[in-house]
Amino acid sequence: MTKKDFLCILVIGFAVGLLAQPIIGNLVSHLSLALRFAVFFGFLVLAPLLLFIAYLIGKFIPVIYQFAKFAAVGTLNTFIDFGVLNLEIFLFSASSGILYSVFKGISFLAATTNSLNDITEVAGLVRKFLATKGLNKIKFLYGGSVSDSNVGEFLKSKEIDGVLVGSSSVDAKEFKKILNVVLKLK
Repeated sequence: MTKKDFLCILVIGFAVGLLAQPIIGNLVSHLSLALRFAVFFGFLVLAPLLLFIAYLIGKFIPVIYQFAKFAAVGTLNTFIDFGVLNLEIFLFSASSGILYSVFKGISFLAATTNSLNDITEVAGLVRKFLATKGLNKIKFLYGGSVSDSNVGEFLKSKEIDGVLVGSSSVDAKEFKKILNVVLKLK
């Protein structure tokens, strides 16, 4: 395992342990400080340990190590989403209605902003792996939450060959915004 991977997984473990606090705080009303520390340090210790195990397995099955790193980032993004949402609920005591919808939008944006670079990095790793198998002409399309605010970044990436627009394609105004961004890139 590289030093960079170790430091990244340590930061991920720290962040997930920290982001778990508002989640468990909203789920369990009377949680001891000792249990909160156990959750925090559990993520801090388990994340590097599990990645190291994946690294060892990856010596025999290389895709396992890459998948474990991808899973770690996915876990972080999930905890960013849920952690920010639960922190907003805790701070403003609003878990329903229009305010909840605003909170969910903010937490989702925080999580997806974090993953944009990770998506292109993983696509590059998969592309390199497939090239070693003689599969050089595979095209990579991103089909997540494509919007006018992120389509440009995906299409500028040398690792992403195109996008699949999902729910935004149903809304003509949203689809037109995406199309306008794409046309400006040409």
